Amino acid sequence: MFVAGRKRKLAAEPRQTPGPRGAPLVPTREAEINRWYVLGRENFRGRQYRNALDYYNRAVALAANESIRDAKLYVARAHTLYKLRELTRALSDAKEATRINAGLSAGYICLASILTDMGKPEEAFAAVKQGLGLADIHASEYKHLQLQSSSLSLRLDPTRQPIRESDTDP
Repeated sequence: MFVAGRKRKLAAEPRQTPGPRGAPLVPTREAEINRWYVLGRENFRGRQYRNALDYYNRAVALAANESIRDAKLYVARAHTLYKLRELTRALSDAKEATRINAGLSAGYICLASILTDMGKPEEAFAAVKQGLGLADIHASEYKHLQLQSSSLSLRLDPTRQPIRESDTDP
């Protein structure tokens, strides 16, 4: 686009690989998976959970076909299923995310939330404790894991004093 004597930069296109001679460029599988993930995230943020689930399903299926194991795809789909109250399927995806990447705090947060809503606070507490032991303490979600741990321990033992947010600084 031409604006006041200069070319305006357009948004970056996904990386593409050359196709056969004379054929148009073909987006890489990773770029296509990321595109489905981004569309899912946009729909999730717009509270269009069914549409988000469709996009996440496409991303997960394409990744599986390409033997790509990405925990963020499973966490995103689990969170969407959680919002849709499909807790059994959400639990399966959250467990898969923690299996793929044991250091991803978001997987344990999602897993604990699902287990709590399923009426399994002991298992949720165990998941949070496991996450605290494996997750990166510098990750932005680590503090959330600590607060979730405090909340669950209070639920299991009401005589305990709660951890204040100011007590969770590493």
